[in-house]
Amino acid sequence: MLIDFHLHVSRSEHERPWVLEFMESQYDGDLVELIDRVLTPTAIRPFLQENGIDWAVALAEDCPVTTGVTPHDFVADLCARANALPDPPRGPRGRLIPFAAINPFIVNDLGVEPERLVKEFGFRGFKVYPVYQHHYVNDIRMYPLYAKAQEPGVPMLVHTGSSVFKGARIKYGDPLHLDDVAIDFPRLNILMAHSGRPFWYQQAFWMARRHENVYTDHP
Repeated sequence: MLIDFHLHVSRSEHERPWVLEFMESQYDGDLVELIDRVLTPTAIRPFLQENGIDWAVALAEDCPVTTGVTPHDFVADLCARANALPDPPRGPRGRLIPFAAINPFIVNDLGVEPERLVKEFGFRGFKVYPVYQHHYVNDIRMYPLYAKAQEPGVPMLVHTGSSVFKGARIKYGDPLHLDDVAIDFPRLNILMAHSGRPFWYQQAFWMARRHENVYTDHP
């Protein structure tokens, strides 16, 4: 089974202009056209199936200053409608798992909103964007989110390491700040997105060795 644990499902209208400009510079073709064509309920699953993906974690995003906003209702609707399509003969493939995103500068009650997103929208996890939202992952304001997430076993994907996008603040990406979170919330499963690239690979590796509830992904 192949799982893509980090799939941004932002259409062009969700992204800041400089994000699209950078992505276009890295792609030989019309990337905006490809993104908007693929990121629909009827097209996303066949695209994932063609690329051998069995499951993909579809990420909401709430980073208006840096990369953009991919709304929760869009992600929830995309996942629900795509997953409702008939499975191919080989069985369930290309299915989506929605992950929510909460910005502590925008959401007032981080102890209430997570529960609503899980129960009403069907989100199965959360993505935390410290580098793009400009806060440390162990900021005490985030603790109600972690407390609420660990109760039903909802996992947390956390951006660690660098970013090329305008407005990102790299100091917030050090994986060592997860040490407090892993200790204070031992039942919270934490996945370090990008594994601390490129400065903090060793720190990310050490964190995963130190804590049973902390994991790495690829760079």
